[in-house]
Amino acid sequence: PGRGAALRDSDIDGIVRQVKSVGADVVRAHYALNERLLDAFDRNGILVWNQAPVYQRSTQLQSRGRRIQALRDVRGALERGYSHPSVIVNSVANELAPGVNGNPGVARWLDQANRTARSFDPTRPVGIDLRSLPNIGPQKAYSQFDVLGFNQYFGWYGGRPGRSLQFVEDLRGFLQEQRAIYPQQALVVTEFGAEATQSGSVDIKGTYEFQNRYLATNLDIMDSEPYLSGAIYWTLREFAFKPGWLGGSQIGASRRDAIHNKGLISYRTNKAKPAWYLARDRFQAAPLYGPESLAEPEADEDDK
Repeated sequence: PGRGAALRDSDIDGIVRQVKSVGADVVRAHYALNERLLDAFDRNGILVWNQAPVYQRSTQLQSRGRRIQALRDVRGALERGYSHPSVIVNSVANELAPGVNGNPGVARWLDQANRTARSFDPTRPVGIDLRSLPNIGPQKAYSQFDVLGFNQYFGWYGGRPGRSLQFVEDLRGFLQEQRAIYPQQALVVTEFGAEATQSGSVDIKGTYEFQNRYLATNLDIMDSEPYLSGAIYWTLREFAFKPGWLGGSQIGASRRDAIHNKGLISYRTNKAKPAWYLARDRFQAAPLYGPESLAEPEADEDDK
């Protein structure tokens, strides 16, 4: 806390230790990671979803100048990740407007970003992280990517008229819909999370009890959908965000402390919340590769 991305060696060691302790295999951030932290992930076998810092820029991408700048941001992310074996996906953007069919500026930029990523680094899958809302329909620009990441908050935020996120149980239908729309893409849940700052009723958003149930229900649903390639909780650690942030919590104005409280580890105390222990048990029980890929290959007849 208080140093942002200016990490000390002890900070880097602590992050690696916390990632490994909770049983996570892959990490993701909205912005560039410290180069030394990437080196540490390389050494420790922690995989990285490499995110270009192009966040919620659909309006800006109507401008040719802003599209050029955003491509520079993508290129910077590609350059940072290129020499790191921990990087498994190059994601070109995060949470643009959900529907891009009627947005030619964004669609044009996505084509350019995809070509830029493939030209610079043809060895890694190219992805995009999407703001998840139901009833959006097929988006032509998304079908060019290898991997689609879904930032989904079913059961946490309310959504929009006709595109409700109110019930966590609707996540299952949403994921199945995306599989039907994008049968050739790998699908990953790149964000899901719930704010938690104190004990209280399991039915009140913002309590540890609600966060624990929310995490368990999400994992149960995602574990039951075998076509999913993975899920990343948002976030492992709390972080300073912006004044007035509540992030969907119902705890009240007393918690408007500028801290993003969806993390499993407290910003102020550096201690685990109750949901951390549930996450650890579930993450450690899920191998990085499925049981089929770990099985010994059967010998060919010629080898017997």
